Amino acid sequence: MDKLKILFNTVRYVTFLQACHRVRYEAVKRFKKSIRQVQCLEINHNFKWILPEQYDIGPDTPLAFEYNIHELLQNKFTFLNKLTFNFPGKIDWYSNPFKYRLWNFKLNYFDYLQDLVMGYAAYSDLRYIDKGYELIESWINANIGKYNTNTWDPYVVSKRVINLILFYNATKDNCRYSKKLLDAINTQAHFLHKNMELYLGANHVIMNAKALIFCGVFLNNKRFLKTGLKVINKEFNNQVMTDGGHYELSPSYHIEVLMHYIESALVLQRNSHDGAGKEVLEKAKIMFEYLYNIITPYGEIPLVNDSTQDYPVPVNEILECGAVLFNDARYKKFGNPTLGFYTIKLLGAESINAYKCMEALPGHKTGAVLNKDTGYYILRDSTPSGEIYMLFDCGNIGPDSNPGHSHADSMNLLLSVGLNNLFVDSGTYTYKICSKRNYFRSTRAHNTIEIDGISSSQIWSAFRVGKRARSKVVNNTLEDTYSYISAEHDGYSRVLGKSRITHRRSILYIKGESLVI
Repeated sequence: MDKLKILFNTVRYVTFLQACHRVRYEAVKRFKKSIRQVQCLEINHNFKWILPEQYDIGPDTPLAFEYNIHELLQNKFTFLNKLTFNFPGKIDWYSNPFKYRLWNFKLNYFDYLQDLVMGYAAYSDLRYIDKGYELIESWINANIGKYNTNTWDPYVVSKRVINLILFYNATKDNCRYSKKLLDAINTQAHFLHKNMELYLGANHVIMNAKALIFCGVFLNNKRFLKTGLKVINKEFNNQVMTDGGHYELSPSYHIEVLMHYIESALVLQRNSHDGAGKEVLEKAKIMFEYLYNIITPYGEIPLVNDSTQDYPVPVNEILECGAVLFNDARYKKFGNPTLGFYTIKLLGAESINAYKCMEALPGHKTGAVLNKDTGYYILRDSTPSGEIYMLFDCGNIGPDSNPGHSHADSMNLLLSVGLNNLFVDSGTYTYKICSKRNYFRSTRAHNTIEIDGISSSQIWSAFRVGKRARSKVVNNTLEDTYSYISAEHDGYSRVLGKSRITHRRSILYIKGESLVI
């Protein structure tokens, strides 16, 4: 009975359209056996993206490869914090050696193709290009007509099809399987167009939309392009809040969604869709501003909800992109002295000169700001002991329709003084269904109050939430000499179900003197 109640309190927030799309998705998973192959009859031969020769790198350039490209030559793959597996012979694209579905997803993303291209650009070694095509041919032979829930997961298809397009574009002069590869790209694009993750929404459906934009531009397919643009513009209004934060309330997924918008804008602008590209890029401005406003004085993201420092890229590299794209020198304060790996791949050598000529501006202003929609209250001050940074989470845990990356962290607090972190968030340990996943999402793992050993929101499975806390700000006062905020949540009145229990937390900061919690 308890399990049924938790399930009910989980699905009650799902919208009718989500439910319809979920039923269709489950039917596809259970009954689909084959993939309809679609020949590629046309591509955009003038497709433009940054090419290896535009990286302006060499063997002595310091590069932080995401993958060990030398190990890739030996069919050795490392994902997810050093989980390494060496295929002794032919690659099994369905394998899951660590019983961790995300490991198999990453194998099928083909993100490592970008590192192989970068390796070729740095070392002029064709082995990296040949290896890329060897892996692609192996995947096509094993998968192109055969449905599998992992290899044909729509998010996986979205990641892979973009990587295949960019790899082909960067290496077409050395392409050995042109027709085969282009047919595979077109087949995956048609599958994705019919199987977008509308049952999930959130960052997944924006990823789907970006992939369709790339496919539409590359394949000269107006239908793909129209759908991708429609979804990416609509979802911005649905998912990006008026304070600029992404509604999943995770800085890591905020960065991921921001990447989707700038990459979509750039592929449009570089390929004669200037108006559409400009419209998409403009949307990214408010997201850059929000990201800049919540990072710590030393250029790290707060690890609230499902977040980790270097996923999907380090925050300093995405801010470098913002500095170049919007000519905003504030962002350079947190960038690398020289451009990072992601920025070079995205913007090429021309961006290096623009970045070098930019003089970094000082960092954040002191004071307190409440991001009203995301609910993150940020306090900053400068003291002889170093810069004070405090984040107070006084918002709801995430979007009702998909709180999969949410933690039971209502009224959570992060605090640092200089380089000393006094109160920290544990961030994300794993997405695997296990006791550690449960713990890292629980109230106990955060700097807030737990009652009777129970979390303030019903966290269960890897990405599910049943009854959930509702938070509100009771008082927010900002004066020259002090700031005061008081907020509360009703989670325990919901999950305990006995009597009304409200957890209220108040924080008083007297400038230059004391902090009272």
